[in-house]
Amino acid sequence: MGNIKLSIVTICYNNCGGLKKTAQSIVTQTYANVEWIVIDGGSTDGSVDVINQYENKVSYWISEPDKGIYNAMNKGLERVTGEYIMFLNSGDYLLKSNTIESIIPYLHDKDLYVADICHDIDKKYTPGFKLPENITDQQVLYQLIHFTFPHPASFFKNNYFKRFGCYDETLKIVADWKAYMLGAILGNCSIEIIPLVTTVFDTTGISSSGTQSDNERENAFCDMPRLNELFSFYRNYYTLQTALQDTSIGRGIVRLYYFFYLNDNEIWAYGN
Repeated sequence: MGNIKLSIVTICYNNCGGLKKTAQSIVTQTYANVEWIVIDGGSTDGSVDVINQYENKVSYWISEPDKGIYNAMNKGLERVTGEYIMFLNSGDYLLKSNTIESIIPYLHDKDLYVADICHDIDKKYTPGFKLPENITDQQVLYQLIHFTFPHPASFFKNNYFKRFGCYDETLKIVADWKAYMLGAILGNCSIEIIPLVTTVFDTTGISSSGTQSDNERENAFCDMPRLNELFSFYRNYYTLQTALQDTSIGRGIVRLYYFFYLNDNEIWAYGN
């Protein structure tokens, strides 16, 4: 699959400066088989001029009012034709000119590949997630319960959203996290970690708002009863682990709790 097509979807709304950085990082890639789709929310700040500047590099673009970032992302999904899909929204940009060329050899047949992001802080580009390359089922669950995966460094197989549903447009911040949960935890999708930093993440975006994100997650859990039960289990599990980890008997109790819960419940879908 050395010449697979990668679809990059960029969402923008009145972020002309950010879009310039994103665009420049895409059009200078050394890998040629890239489909770039831009969904603009009706910007009035010159963002459309930037799109026009790179029109010969854009496979499809539109500028019209939308119902939020996830509505715009779903519009992009309707247009993708590549074997794999990446979301690189305005303000985020690819770390190097050969980033996509470096990623392509990893893309084979998994449902989801996850690389890493970094933050542009004093040009140090420190990796943000550092996920283990041989990630286990339990580590996937822990990561998604407590954190998430780096969305701008994720590569979704084309049929991922057909299988597990598009982004939940009722959510403002965490619909990407919900999409991971539905695929990785409830959908039994295959995941592989790519040990590369691909994307510089724009920390000024709305998705960096911690409190609002936590509130939305709680509401999303309520809409997914099986995941809500799983979350309750893990909250109890890590409370036990913290309280009892200092003794061998305590560690044994924790392991028994973990073992019997997973064997008595069907909510552990991932990996079975």
